[in-house]
Amino acid sequence: MPPLILVVDDEPAIRDILTTILTDEQYAVRTAANGREALALHREAAADVILTDVMMPVLDGYGLVAALRAHGDATPVILMSAAPITPDAGAGAVRIDKPFDLESMLMTIASTLHMS
Repeated sequence: MPPLILVVDDEPAIRDILTTILTDEQYAVRTAANGREALALHREAAADVILTDVMMPVLDGYGLVAALRAHGDATPVILMSAAPITPDAGAGAVRIDKPFDLESMLMTIASTLHMS
Protein backbone atom coordinates (compact mmCIF):
# COMPACT_ATOMS: atom_id res chain seq x y z
CA MET A 1 0.00 0.00 0.00
CA PRO A 2 1.48 3.38 -0.97
CA PRO A 3 2.10 6.06 1.66
CA LEU A 4 -0.91 8.30 2.26
CA ILE A 5 -0.34 12.04 1.92
CA LEU A 6 -3.01 14.39 3.26
CA VAL A 7 -2.87 17.65 1.26
CA VAL A 8 -4.47 20.61 3.03
CA ASP A 9 -4.93 23.90 1.17
CA ASP A 10 -7.84 26.31 0.81
CA GLU A 11 -7.12 26.81 -2.90
CA PRO A 12 -8.70 24.06 -5.04
CA ALA A 13 -6.15 24.56 -7.84
CA ILE A 14 -3.25 23.89 -5.44
CA ARG A 15 -4.97 20.77 -4.10
CA ASP A 16 -5.58 19.54 -7.66
CA ILE A 17 -2.00 20.17 -8.81
CA LEU A 18 -0.51 18.50 -5.75
CA THR A 19 -2.88 15.54 -6.09
CA THR A 20 -1.81 15.02 -9.70
CA ILE A 21 1.90 15.32 -8.90
CA LEU A 22 1.76 13.06 -5.86
CA THR A 23 -0.36 10.35 -7.48
CA ASP A 24 2.06 10.37 -10.43
CA GLU A 25 4.77 9.68 -7.82
CA GLN A 26 2.76 6.66 -6.60
CA TYR A 27 1.47 8.20 -3.36
CA ALA A 28 -2.11 7.82 -2.18
CA VAL A 29 -3.63 11.28 -1.67
CA ARG A 30 -6.56 12.73 0.26
CA THR A 31 -7.34 16.44 0.31
CA ALA A 32 -8.92 18.93 2.68
CA ALA A 33 -9.73 22.64 2.32
CA ASN A 34 -8.78 23.57 5.91
CA GLY A 35 -7.38 22.19 9.13
CA ARG A 36 -10.76 21.17 10.53
CA GLU A 37 -11.51 19.02 7.47
CA ALA A 38 -7.99 17.60 7.66
CA LEU A 39 -8.44 16.52 11.28
CA ALA A 40 -11.66 14.70 10.41
CA LEU A 41 -10.07 12.93 7.43
CA HIS A 42 -6.98 12.05 9.46
CA ARG A 43 -9.19 10.47 12.15
CA GLU A 44 -10.87 8.30 9.48
CA ALA A 45 -7.61 7.16 7.88
CA ALA A 46 -4.34 8.32 9.39
CA ALA A 47 -2.03 9.94 6.88
CA ASP A 48 1.66 9.07 6.74
CA VAL A 49 2.49 12.75 6.08
CA ILE A 50 0.37 15.91 6.16
CA LEU A 51 1.30 18.58 3.62
CA THR A 52 -0.48 21.76 4.67
CA ASP A 53 -0.70 25.40 3.79
CA VAL A 54 -0.19 27.75 6.73
CA MET A 55 -2.71 30.49 5.95
CA MET A 56 -6.25 29.07 5.62
CA PRO A 57 -9.69 29.92 6.95
CA VAL A 58 -11.46 27.92 9.70
CA LEU A 59 -8.31 26.26 11.09
CA ASP A 60 -4.89 27.26 9.73
CA GLY A 61 -1.78 25.12 9.44
CA TYR A 62 -0.45 26.13 12.87
CA GLY A 63 -3.79 25.24 14.46
CA LEU A 64 -3.78 21.90 12.67
CA VAL A 65 -0.33 21.03 14.02
CA ALA A 66 -1.31 22.20 17.52
CA ALA A 67 -4.48 20.07 17.47
CA LEU A 68 -2.56 17.00 16.34
CA ARG A 69 0.14 17.41 18.96
CA ALA A 70 -2.40 18.15 21.72
CA HIS A 71 -3.84 14.68 21.08
CA GLY A 72 -0.42 13.00 21.09
CA ASP A 73 -0.36 12.60 17.30
CA ALA A 74 3.20 12.75 15.99
CA THR A 75 2.31 12.45 12.29
CA PRO A 76 4.96 14.33 10.28
CA VAL A 77 3.71 17.69 9.01
CA ILE A 78 5.16 19.77 6.18
CA LEU A 79 4.10 23.42 6.32
CA MET A 80 3.85 25.32 3.01
CA SER A 81 4.00 29.10 3.15
CA ALA A 82 5.07 32.17 1.23
CA ALA A 83 5.24 34.08 4.53
CA PRO A 84 7.92 33.68 7.21
CA ILE A 85 7.22 30.96 9.74
CA THR A 86 8.25 31.57 13.32
CA PRO A 87 10.65 28.94 14.67
CA ASP A 88 8.35 27.81 17.51
CA ALA A 89 5.26 27.54 15.29
CA GLY A 90 4.42 24.13 13.98
CA ALA A 91 5.89 21.98 16.78
CA GLY A 92 8.56 20.16 14.83
CA ALA A 93 6.97 20.58 11.42
CA VAL A 94 9.15 20.82 8.33
CA ARG A 95 8.80 23.93 6.16
CA ILE A 96 8.80 24.42 2.39
CA ASP A 97 8.45 27.79 0.71
CA LYS A 98 5.68 28.70 -1.69
CA PRO A 99 6.01 28.80 -4.58
CA PHE A 100 7.79 25.50 -4.12
CA ASP A 101 10.31 23.80 -6.32
CA LEU A 102 8.78 20.48 -7.36
CA GLU A 103 11.94 18.40 -6.90
CA SER A 104 12.65 19.92 -3.48
CA MET A 105 9.07 19.27 -2.37
CA LEU A 106 9.23 15.63 -3.48
CA MET A 107 12.60 15.16 -1.76
CA THR A 108 11.21 16.72 1.43
CA ILE A 109 8.22 14.36 1.37
CA ALA A 110 10.43 11.32 0.71
CA SER A 111 12.89 12.22 3.48
CA THR A 112 10.05 12.96 5.90
CA LEU A 113 8.52 9.56 5.18
CA HIS A 114 11.89 7.90 5.62
CA MET A 115 12.41 9.54 9.03
CA SER A 116 8.96 8.64 10.38
